[in-house]
Amino acid sequence: MIGPLLAVFPHPDDETFTSAGVMAAAVARGVPVTVISATRGEAGESSLPGLDDPERLGVVRERELRDAMRQIGVSDVRVLGYRDSGMEGSPQAEDARAFIRVSVAVAAAKLVPLIRTIQPQVILTFGPEGMYGHPDHLHLH
Repeated sequence: MIGPLLAVFPHPDDETFTSAGVMAAAVARGVPVTVISATRGEAGESSLPGLDDPERLGVVRERELRDAMRQIGVSDVRVLGYRDSGMEGSPQAEDARAFIRVSVAVAAAKLVPLIRTIQPQVILTFGPEGMYGHPDHLHLH
């Protein structure tokens, strides 16, 4: 049996569409799984009424993340609290609170202690291309 598995992604839903099957299989085999999202996904898009407010959208997306992980048996879900940067050139990317505005050293200082505590044998995240070049995907890598 492998040791703990850690999934680290920038936004809620990144972990689901890339790694839900792997995480569910790990949980089924008794492997502890932790999911860390750097942001709450405030810059995402939604056509649902009332979700045009970034703060509200972030709350909803975090709840959806926790609900989705619960469905596959993952109870250890953590959100680092950085702000979703949106796409390059967007107003969100210019926000001083945006994840891409945080230095790698500062982000690492928040993430490394968690990795040391969890001691994962496997870490899932985006590759260097960030899947499709989203600034937060690239920054997290």
